[in-house]
Formats: sequence, structure tokens, C-alpha cells
Amino acid sequence: MTDRARQRSLYCRAGDRALIRGRAEAAGKTVSGYLLDLAASDDPDRHPVALTPGEQAELRDGVRELLVRARGRTG
Repeated sequence: MTDRARQRSLYCRAGDRALIRGRAEAAGKTVSGYLLDLAASDDPDRHPVALTPGEQAELRDGVRELLVRARGRTG
């Protein structure tokens, strides 16, 4: 079996298409290369996109502290 490239279609609005094309050009890549690089870099095993449980707890605690302070100023 050979590893041949296959064409795929992406449907999006004209504005989105222009945005993608512009970002690809700015990166010095083809649209296909730009989108493939984005897809590869979004691999959660290589680049986690979610907070760890500890980070989630830290964020939650910070939000709670802000809420307490905000209520203290307005209440």
C-alpha cells in the first residue's frame, strides 16, 4: 500500500477562508501545510490543551476569592 496524498474539502465562510489564507501566508506556508501543522500541534498527547486537576483547583480557588472580594465591595 502506498502513502499517497488525498484531497479533502473544507467548507467555511469567505471571511474564515480569507483569515486562514492570510495566516498561512504570514507563516510562509500553503493553506494545506498551515492547517496540517495546526492539526498536528493540537495533539493532546504532545501539547495538553486542558488544565491539570491541580491547575483547575487553583483557577477555581482564585475565582472564588475574586467573587468573595467583589461581593464584599458591593454588598
